[in-house]
Amino acid sequence: MFPFTLEVSAIIPPLIIFLNRKRFLDYHAAQTGQCCKQLFAQSAEAAIVSARVVLIISFLHFLTIFLAILISHPLGNTTRYILFNIAPAAVFILCIVFNQFGIIYFNVVMKHTVFVPIVDKKGDVIGKAIASEAINKRHDYINPVIRIAAASHGMLFLLPRPQCSTFEKGKIDLLIEGYLLYGETLEQGVSRILRQALPAAPLDDLHFNLKYHFENEATNRLIYLFTLDLDDDSILCNKSFKGGKLWTFQQIEHNLDRNFFSHCFEYEYEHLKSIICTREKYKES
Repeated sequence: MFPFTLEVSAIIPPLIIFLNRKRFLDYHAAQTGQCCKQLFAQSAEAAIVSARVVLIISFLHFLTIFLAILISHPLGNTTRYILFNIAPAAVFILCIVFNQFGIIYFNVVMKHTVFVPIVDKKGDVIGKAIASEAINKRHDYINPVIRIAAASHGMLFLLPRPQCSTFEKGKIDLLIEGYLLYGETLEQGVSRILRQALPAAPLDDLHFNLKYHFENEATNRLIYLFTLDLDDDSILCNKSFKGGKLWTFQQIEHNLDRNFFSHCFEYEYEHLKSIICTREKYKES
C-alpha cells in the first residue's frame, strides 16, 4: 500500500491550494508590486491549473478503485496490485506529462505575447506588462507612449482619434501615436511607429521635442513627443487618414478648450506652436 499512501499524501497540498484558490491568488497579489502583479498572478493561476490536473487524474484513480471494490469484492491479487501499486505511479507520470504539455503551450503563447515596459517618471524601465492589458486598462504604473506631430508649411496635420481608442475616441489629435515595446530603445520604437504609419517619411526630418508624464482617470503614460517636418505633404494624402487635414494655428486656437481636441494635444499645443514657428522663421531666413 506504500505507493497508494504516497499518492494520497502527494495530493493533499494540491487539494489545499485548489480549495483555497481565491486566498492563494489574493495572497500572491498582495505580496507583489504593481510592476510584477500581472506576471505573478499568471504564475499563481498556473499553479492552480496544475493542482486541478493532479486532482482530476487522482479522482479518476480513486473512482476506479471504488467501482472495482463495489463490483468485484474481494479484489483479486492482480487487480489489487494494479490499483494500489501500478496505478499510483501512472497517476504521477500522467500528471507530469500533462503539466509539461501545459508548460510548453504556455511558453509558446508567451513567445508571441507582446510586452510594454513599465517606467518611472524619469523613463527608467522598472518592469514589463502585457501590452493588451496595459493598453486597455488604466493602471497605477506608467507605460511609455510615443506621439509624433506631422507639420508641413507651418501647419499641423490632425485627425480624429480612432473609435477603437481606449479613451478620447473621436477627438482631434496628432497623426501618430503608439506604445514603446519592451526591449526597444526610443530610437527603435519611434522608427517602427513612423514606418507603420508613414513608410515614405524621411527619418532625418523626425525630431524629439518633449517628455512629460500624463495621467487621468483613463490612462497613465510617459509621453515622448516628436515632430515630423515635411516639405512635401503629399505623403499625408492617405485613405487611412480618414478625416485628417492640415490645420493652421488660428483654426486650432479657435477650437481650444472646447472639448474638441484630446487633452494631450491641448497640453502640447503651445510647445508645438513655438517649435514649428521657430523652424519656419529659420527656413525663411
